[in-house]
Amino acid sequence: SKTDENVTEVATYSGFDNSIISVDKGNVSAIAEGTTEITVTYEDVVTIVQVKVNKADVITLSVNPSSVNLKEGETQQLSVIQTLKEAGKEDVLTDVTEDATYVIADDAVVSVSKGKITAKVVGTTSITVTYGDNSETVLVTIEQTELVVDRIYGEDRIKTAIAISKEGWDTASTVILAHGFDFPDALAASPLAYQLDAPILLTRQKSLAPETIEELKRLKTNNVIIVGGDIAVSKTIDANLQSMGISVERIDGENRFDTAAKIAKRLGGNPHKAIVTDGFNFPDALSISSYAAQNGYPILLTRSDRLPTETKNGLKLIPNTIVMGGNLAVSDAVFKQLNNPVRIKGDDRYATAVAVIDAFKLPTDKVYVATGQGFADALTGSVLAAKNGAPIILVRQNSIPAPTAQLIEDYDIRNFTLLGGEVAISSSLFQ
Repeated sequence: SKTDENVTEVATYSGFDNSIISVDKGNVSAIAEGTTEITVTYEDVVTIVQVKVNKADVITLSVNPSSVNLKEGETQQLSVIQTLKEAGKEDVLTDVTEDATYVIADDAVVSVSKGKITAKVVGTTSITVTYGDNSETVLVTIEQTELVVDRIYGEDRIKTAIAISKEGWDTASTVILAHGFDFPDALAASPLAYQLDAPILLTRQKSLAPETIEELKRLKTNNVIIVGGDIAVSKTIDANLQSMGISVERIDGENRFDTAAKIAKRLGGNPHKAIVTDGFNFPDALSISSYAAQNGYPILLTRSDRLPTETKNGLKLIPNTIVMGGNLAVSDAVFKQLNNPVRIKGDDRYATAVAVIDAFKLPTDKVYVATGQGFADALTGSVLAAKNGAPIILVRQNSIPAPTAQLIEDYDIRNFTLLGGEVAISSSLFQ
């Protein structure tokens, strides 16, 4: 006995002229006048279907919207509808958005994929949309993105760190605590903080600020990692934290190089790159801190003229090295001792920060801005920048250095978050 089975959707359809018809799971759509045939195959059975498409009384193509205004980076989806009008019959409307062709007059201004327009740069252009024998033109205008300038700050560096914490974290089971008035121990902390989703808070040597205590309560913190020895952060602070029911872990070494190496060990994993930077200056380390954090690369410190034993040992199992700064920061003698080293440098600290963005092609739709003349705001902001996939650029308090200004122009950067108050970065710089 025979059993009828509907195999319309699983049969294959081939051999037809796709300029005349399209076929989708047995559904035939007429595109243009003409004759063709469809070879229908299911298992070992083949059937030929003859198809004739008569010229409709009227075929029209409509594109909505017919003109588009966007800002850089924005998108707009077009809708392309073909209408067949035949006397005495209802209009047949077919969505041909994905099958239409799109020709851009100036593809530097926009790109198009299946009717979705993406604005690239400021300018005007047109897109010719074609399906069958019909075409329509869409006019496109791309305007400059509005300038967005935010600021995260407090009355001092300790309160700015708290403000950054509030901006990025509703809760944080772990917090990194560092000395707020000297940089060596904290320079290497950003990758670990990012890994643990921990904000970095700052303290004076002998006691926590009342505002810091309140922030730990707000974050519902149950573990604090102190970076540095008791010369940097007194053990009185350990006791204070423990009295709040917070467990304390301390990462400290015999010196700044040892502390950085121990932070790298605590970071763990099997990173294929490490950052090596001058242990006696802060800007180069902070310029790459967001990138290092996002990629899980430890930051290790060196003397300019010789590689400390602690750093050398910390690098043994890491096959590649990114060296920050020029020969004055990390000499060629040190450079040659490193595993597959690549140097990132500029003429000064500001140009080096720009070089990081250029070298690694970092996204610049949003950037964090810190003073290049102090370490605290860039340090605490680096983890927030990493959380948001954004780089850090450096400026002077009252001026934007030429390399930074050129970067802003070249990348048309329009979204800035300033770290620190007016004393760190004047509002007049970004207006």
